[in-house]
Amino acid sequence: MNWYFWKIVQLDLYNRIRKTNWWFACLCMIAITLFIFPDSSAGYAVLDINGYRGTYNSAWMGESLALVSSSFVLLFGYYLLSGFVAQEKTSQIQSLLLSSSFTINQYLSTKFVVNVLLLNIIGILMIAAAMLQQLIAQEQSTIYVTSYILPYLVLILPVTIMVSCFALLFDILPEKIQKYSNLIYFFVWALLCTLNIFGLSAHSDFIRQMEQAAPSLTTGQTQHLSIGISKLNRIQETFNWQGVNYDISVFIPIILQLLLGLVIFTITLRLANGPCHLLYQSKSNRFSTSTNPKKASSNSFALTDYLFTINSQYPMLNAELGMLSSHLNRSFWVIATCLFSVSLLVSLDTLRAVILAITWLLPVVTVCQLSMCDERSETAVLLSGYRNQLSLRLTRVLVASIFTGLCCLGAFIRFVIEGEFIAVLHLLGYCLLLPLGSVTCSMIFHSQKMFQLSFLFCWIASVVNHAPYSDLIGVTASSQGFSATWIANLTLFIMLIAYHANLFTMRCNFWYVKSKKAVVEYVKSGAH
Repeated sequence: MNWYFWKIVQLDLYNRIRKTNWWFACLCMIAITLFIFPDSSAGYAVLDINGYRGTYNSAWMGESLALVSSSFVLLFGYYLLSGFVAQEKTSQIQSLLLSSSFTINQYLSTKFVVNVLLLNIIGILMIAAAMLQQLIAQEQSTIYVTSYILPYLVLILPVTIMVSCFALLFDILPEKIQKYSNLIYFFVWALLCTLNIFGLSAHSDFIRQMEQAAPSLTTGQTQHLSIGISKLNRIQETFNWQGVNYDISVFIPIILQLLLGLVIFTITLRLANGPCHLLYQSKSNRFSTSTNPKKASSNSFALTDYLFTINSQYPMLNAELGMLSSHLNRSFWVIATCLFSVSLLVSLDTLRAVILAITWLLPVVTVCQLSMCDERSETAVLLSGYRNQLSLRLTRVLVASIFTGLCCLGAFIRFVIEGEFIAVLHLLGYCLLLPLGSVTCSMIFHSQKMFQLSFLFCWIASVVNHAPYSDLIGVTASSQGFSATWIANLTLFIMLIAYHANLFTMRCNFWYVKSKKAVVEYVKSGAH
């Protein structure tokens, strides 16, 4: 059974590595690694201690890499790993494994092992990139591998285990909760980052020792390590950093993180083995084969039902309206009605600071989830002969904009009454941008994760930090946010048109057809 277990791990690992998003994640993390250690003439700093940084030696680069990248792995690692259990529900691999002597615990254990391996492969690539950067910087060319490995084991490895457990937990949750899992985990990540400051991670010990080792520009000045992109007015001074003292206070947070991961993994196994879970039902029916044809849900084919039953002047528009109406549940309309009523009653400042912030998130987890329904069903195939795909996408953007506008209807009326016509145009741009970005991302990446991450980061930057350049709805009432919203609309619209004009896909299709012909000819020649 051990041999069989590791064969399944190997198969799953190969299956995930061949996907484009994994290689894209590797390139992004390598780019982030190189970005962490800028040249002295770059004009910016990622780690700064009151104008100082450590010399680019193995100790400083290894520990700086672990400090910065652990937060990225905690966030992006989840979005990279999540969804694979849900995807295998429709494939033959999951049913084949669960119909054998392979238990649910073993199945989920293979997923956990593969998750940890994938994240650690990315971590090894980041360490290799940091070593290469150290050689290029030539401030101290001698590489000590242990100075890279120790902070990785202390800060990053426990994070990879924790993220792998969270990804499994959210993958086996009921589908009603899974629709909001990406949004929920974003706030879980924010909570974990806060807990890291109070001792859940060894970050605080690393930062404290770095601050104590850095020299001070002025006598009596309190040293503060700043992590983040900051513009430099002068070239950073350097000091010789010898590394963190790995005492017992550094290793206690590792035990806490591993215990947290163990608790999450145990909860995952208990939920998956429950009698109401789909994995348990598949396992309990392992000796029976389904003879009934697969029944698609009425919502999956609501678009074609409306398309061929409604006789109107605009059948595509009516079909999309009917499909969206059938997908949106009663809670959506209750929340939209409440937002409409409150928008007319509260003050204008409260409307911008609170109501618009809530309105920002509501369509992200409702209307824009529907842009993937064509990818998950046969609707797109059925409609391909009726209308070209560009018409389908533009109609979906229009209809989703109408539903997004219903969420913002109270704010629209209030801004018109107050004479805030720029705010009306800004809100109108948001109602168009949200479905346009959702449809474009699902079309190109076949996923909503990148779209949701982008909007959540803009939400944090504008609502929490009041950054005007990322204000896509009008929270800060700035002209920069107004311009950014409509520029983003124009860019996404051009991408949508260009994609369906085959500017991006024509060359890829050419090489695919050419390679396919070569393989077919090779197989035929081998047969003869």
